[in-house]
Amino acid sequence: GPARPRGAAPPVDPRHRAVCRGRAHLPHPLHALVGRCTGRRCNDRCRPEPVLLVSEWADAHRILPSKGSAEPGPWRTDRTPYLREIMDCLSPMSPIERVVFMKGAQVGGTELGLNWVGYVIHHAPGPMMAVWPTVEMAKRASKQRIDALIEESPAIQERIAPARSRDSGNTILAKEFHGGVLVMTGANSAVGLRSMPARYLFLDEVNILACCQGNNLKPVSVIRNDFEGISPYRAC
Repeated sequence: GPARPRGAAPPVDPRHRAVCRGRAHLPHPLHALVGRCTGRRCNDRCRPEPVLLVSEWADAHRILPSKGSAEPGPWRTDRTPYLREIMDCLSPMSPIERVVFMKGAQVGGTELGLNWVGYVIHHAPGPMMAVWPTVEMAKRASKQRIDALIEESPAIQERIAPARSRDSGNTILAKEFHGGVLVMTGANSAVGLRSMPARYLFLDEVNILACCQGNNLKPVSVIRNDFEGISPYRAC
């Protein structure tokens, strides 16, 4: 081809420009516009995080603890393939707003929810509320499940301050992270359920809520209605 004048920048490959334009319009709430191409390469500082579904995030970042897990180590969705579609429906790019998982005992429902919690903290930050039937159950789940999720997964650990640090925002029922907060409460706590607007809502042990509504527990429909006016909204 014709000689390029001395000092002129090399031509930009049009295919490369198209790739950058395409990434700028990916349907993900965390994606910022990619900076203009200079030469043949985009500025790495402007490159967005890769778009991940919840199942993909879990395969890449979730570590199951040795305490309380039959198969400790990296999470593998292939071991429970029936959870893949359910998890992916909880991803921000999914049009699904509410996911209901009707299941038997010990098939991975809570672990699915923990994957979603980790995904929100690390990949799609925003205010999230996790509800158990009682405040005591919420405290137990925080100590046994949420703390293990944070401690065993470096991607999450780096976003939450240690519980022992002063003013860390890391307490038994609240975990602050950049861009959001995870609040845990019980369905028997009216104050806990009304204390914050949440973009994400996770309900665990729903069968107990359904059979114990006479014991000062809010029914699932009432809890869900408190949050459905918030957009974007996801519930499981």
